[in-house]
Parts: sequence; structure tokens; C-alpha cells
Amino acid sequence: MSIKFLDMSAQRKTGNMPQTYRSGGEDMYGSCPDKCPLKPADAKTATEVDEAYARALAKSVPRNGVSFSYSHFSPEKWKGFGFNKPKRTTLNYSASTQEEAIQSFKDGIPTVWAEENPSARKVDGVQLMPCPADKHDHIQCVNCGGSAGPICARPDRKFIVVFKWKQWKKIPCYAANGYVKFTWKNTGKVLSNMTDGERLLEWVKQLPFGSTVRHHIAGDIGKVGKHE
Repeated sequence: MSIKFLDMSAQRKTGNMPQTYRSGGEDMYGSCPDKCPLKPADAKTATEVDEAYARALAKSVPRNGVSFSYSHFSPEKWKGFGFNKPKRTTLNYSASTQEEAIQSFKDGIPTVWAEENPSARKVDGVQLMPCPADKHDHIQCVNCGGSAGPICARPDRKFIVVFKWKQWKKIPCYAANGYVKFTWKNTGKVLSNMTDGERLLEWVKQLPFGSTVRHHIAGDIGKVGKHE
């Protein structure tokens, strides 16, 4: 199987919150689309969304809690699978360009994108706001937004979230660097007779009441085994 669960985390940006990782089994990038701008050129990526998994992800929200994640797959491929509704997972579209981000936002999709020096501004009538955790050391995903919860977990927010693009020396993907790399790389070694979606739904059931979950610290909703 290709999914791993962490009930707790020491990650600096997210803080201590439940998290998941998803890989492509033999290739870490096997659940990611080819259009992802962060992957290595020789990565074996997914050609299609795993609908069964995506629908399970949309439902994977703790009791009285919230869940959120990001995808490089075009929203056209997943927007009908139950995301971004009350008591469902918020799935943000990770745009590759500012123009793409603005169009996605205008289409009603919660959207994020990254640039080297994020700034608050309006472009073509759309508000862009830097990620608070990138601007302030005391803010993490776990306490972002106060009682209203993380801004990335709000599907109806009125702005695009802009992350800081960190330049890594070898591979642009942040998840292929540092401690995150080791967890992601080991994800494909997990054995189970259950599907990723089945395992995910079972895991979410046992989380504490009111938990905030960050799905896919690394990985995406692609169909594992369907490679470019």
C-alpha cells in the first residue's frame, strides 16, 4: 500500500497534528501528476486521479474536526468527488503560476500557490495573502486562524494563500528534502490488504474529537500504478 499515518508530529510548520503521507509505492512521486512543477524529471507519476481514494479522502474528517490538503491535479479531475463541502475535507488546488491560481479562484476553487517573496496584494480583483506560518514563527498550521481553524481548511475563503517558495539545491520538491523525505520514502513499504481509502477512513475514526488533520504532507490523489 502507499499511505502512512502519523497521530502526532514534531514538524515545525504544521505543529503537533495528525498527518498523512501518500506515495506511489516504488516511486515516491507515483501518486503525483506529471504537471507538478516540483518533481524530478525522471519521476514515475500518476496519469489519473484515484476516484475511490479521492472520495474516501473527502470523507476523512474527524468528529467535530477539520481536514485539509492540496493537489496539483487539475480541479476538473476531482471537484465532483465531494471535497470543499460542510463536514468534508478541504482540498486546495496548488497552482503552478499566478495566472493559473487566479483563474482557479475565480472558478470557485480554494487555491494556493508559491513564490519567492510572498506579499499581500490584489491582482485582477483577487486578494492574495501570504501564509501566516511563513511570516510569523509563533504561527503553525495547528494554531493558524485561531478558533476558526486553519485558513487552508476554509473552502469558502475570499483570498488565495501564497506560500514561500524555498529553493532546494537538488530537487525542488520540499518533501524530497530533510526529515520529510525519510517518512515519505518509507511510506511505500507499508503492507496491508486494505486499500488506501479504506485504511484512511479507519484511521480518521480513531482520532480525538475535534482534531485538525493535514492530509498528504507529501503525495497526492493519483492512482498508484498508473504511471507516465
